[in-house]
Parts: sequence; structure tokens; C-alpha cells
Amino acid sequence: MAGCPAGSLRKGATLAGGFECSLLELDVIGDACGLDVRPFPFDVPVHGELIEDRVRLVAAVQRSLTGKGLADRDSLAPTVVRLVGLFARPQWSIGMLGSAGTQTYCVRTGSDGRSAVLAQRWGELVRFDPITPESVVRELVRLLPPAKPGPGASVTIALANESRTRGRHRRDDDAPDTFLQPGRPTRTTDGAQLGIARDILRRPRAGAGYFIVTERGPNGRDGEPQTMSWLDTDAGRYVVLSSVGADGQQYATYAPADLQRVENNLERLAGLRH
Repeated sequence: MAGCPAGSLRKGATLAGGFECSLLELDVIGDACGLDVRPFPFDVPVHGELIEDRVRLVAAVQRSLTGKGLADRDSLAPTVVRLVGLFARPQWSIGMLGSAGTQTYCVRTGSDGRSAVLAQRWGELVRFDPITPESVVRELVRLLPPAKPGPGASVTIALANESRTRGRHRRDDDAPDTFLQPGRPTRTTDGAQLGIARDILRRPRAGAGYFIVTERGPNGRDGEPQTMSWLDTDAGRYVVLSSVGADGQQYATYAPADLQRVENNLERLAGLRH
């Protein structure tokens, strides 16, 4: 499969909805289309160390995709090209990584403003589904199980400067926990609020994770990512929001949240202009 030509497809290769593929198939699809299929939080290995191994794997993938109606001898199905393109090169995207209960999440949405895709990884499989740009936040948040808001009111603490970049873009299992640590407080941190935040973090955990929102700028490069975390404890769920003051000081706000509050906060972070 040399690329993504717009040649004629056999009847049955065009897909009305979404599709599933393996990590190997996604690796080959990305190579054929000239796309980076490893955006956050996806970590897709490159298959085939030697050229002859790669050629053999590409041929096997072409057969498997053709058998599933995702390609023919000459080209990929248009739905595959469109959805993988939205996944890899969107105008704006939200990545989701973490866990809740026994469920783990490695999810990414991408949109060009007119259409959007929801990509979910389960082990060695990735599922791509078309969604609307307006439903992106709702589709992501509703993957989480319902939970009651944690007790108490919102608290905000100041973080030491070295905490600013910790935990961003981490893909390992402890990335959510790393981001959720309050860090070393500054002298301006209110003692009572810091104590409440520490009490929240000490509670037994049922899950934790984070969303990363990115938008492509006029220069074609992604702008500064915006991050929001969730933290599930035995007492309920919290969202963790970061902000930076005019003086450069970074703050973390811990707020009780049910699903609707998680959705509202993520919508604000993503910006309703989308």
C-alpha cells in the first residue's frame, strides 16, 4: 500500500460509520498516508526493524485491511483516510489518559471544526468513531463512570515553580498521580487550604487521570496545551485545574465534581468557540 490515492474502491470498502484496527495496521496506515499516528496519549510502536520485515508486514496488513473492507488493492477506504486524518492532524484535540475503577482510558478526539473523531485504544486494538464537534467533550466525559462529588468546597493552593512542568505529556502509568501532587507550597499558600488539599490527596484512590487540550495555530504548530485532571477518591470525585497568575505563579484548584461538573469544566477549558 504505497499511499492514500483517491482511486476507485470496490463496493463494500466504503464505511458508513467507524472501524477498528490493530496497532500494526494503524502504524502502516499512518506511514501510507504520511501521518504521525502517535499523538498524545497514543504510543504506537514502529513494526519491522529491517526493510524486508517491513515489506512483509505491509503486505500482510494490506491483506487484512482488504479482508475487513477497509482497503482494496490500490487504496484505503475514504472513511479510514478521513478519520485517521482527524485523529493525527486535527485543528484541535483533547487527549484523555487515566483510570476509573477497573477501567483504563487511552482516548483522543480530533476535529477540524466540521467533523470529529473519537479514537479509543484497548490493548492492541484502536477503535475510530465519527462524532460531531459539538459532542466531543460530552463523548469523552461520559466514558467515565458516574461518581458523586467529593465533600467540601473548592480549594486553591500555590505551587512551587519546579512543579509547573511536572506531569505534562507523561505517558507512563504514574503520570496522573505525578500531575496531581500539590508540590512544594510557597510562602503565600494558605495553610488551611493546603491542609484540605493534602487531605484530599491522602484519601484512598479509585482512579485518576487527565485531559490535555491542544489547538493548532496559524503557523500549523500546536499551541500551549491546557490540562485538567480528575481524581476519584473513596469519598467522591474532584477535578484539578491549573492556572498561572500575572506574576507567573502557578496554582492548582481542587473542586468537587460529578460528571456534569467535569463536563462543564472541560468545556470551559476547551473553549466554547469550537
